[in-house]
Amino acid sequence: VSTIHAGIPDIVVHNETGLLSEEGNIEAMAENMIAVFIDKQLAVLMGKKGRERINNNFTMEKHIHVLQGIINRSASR
Repeated sequence: VSTIHAGIPDIVVHNETGLLSEEGNIEAMAENMIAVFIDKQLAVLMGKKGRERINNNFTMEKHIHVLQGIINRSASR
């Protein structure tokens, strides 16, 4: 449960890996918190999907690979 701010939506996919609300929308944030509190299966499913998303897209190895590609392209210019 988080807000739509900076890079958070790049990591948290609304209704898939978590629940997002607009910044300052206290009612929506509270509804999202209550939703995962009431529906344990939803919380577990989103947690599993979130872990999977992180492991597939945001590992150190992936970042190093992307940076290495940038360095290689820059060095070959």
